[in-house]
Order: sequence, then structure tokens, then C-alpha cells
Amino acid sequence: MLDLPHPILSDAGKQAAVAYGVLGAGRAAVARWTFYIGVDGRILFIDRDVTADGHGEEVPARLRQLGFAPRATRQTPRAPKTDAAGPIPLPAV
Repeated sequence: MLDLPHPILSDAGKQAAVAYGVLGAGRAAVARWTFYIGVDGRILFIDRDVTADGHGEEVPARLRQLGFAPRATRQTPRAPKTDAAGPIPLPAV
């Protein structure tokens, strides 16, 4: 999990895709680009070479390169998940 201090955009309606230029202009499908946006709202980097294979590792590396420090490890344990039958056992780590 990335555990980012900000949201990741989901664009089901495709309004952001059109605004950012990844849909339209003769494209039949949305281009897979990742936009890294700073806390001030400025675009810091656009990765136009996104593939599903390896992108999960590339994102944290790029964030570090852009100067985003990793968040501190969670210090308080999470409450166990439950369902109607009681607690769901968590896998051993």
C-alpha cells in the first residue's frame, strides 16, 4: 500500500482525462499516464510511459525522487476485522 497523505484520483466520468489531455485529440482510448501533483497543485512530473508491470514500484521511487518523504510507519495496531460471526483471523506476518 502506498499510504500517501493525499488521494489518488479515480476518473470514472472521464472529465479529468479530457482536461489533462489523455483522452481526446484523436485517441480511441485513455492514455495511461501518471501525473505527480505537488501539494500546491502544480504538476511536478508526467509519466507518459506507464505499464501495469512494474508501475507499483515506479510510483514510490518517483515520489522519493521528487522529494516526498515516506510516511512514518503506523505505530498503533489496527482493530481486527469482524463479521457477524465474530473476529476474522488475520494472517500471520
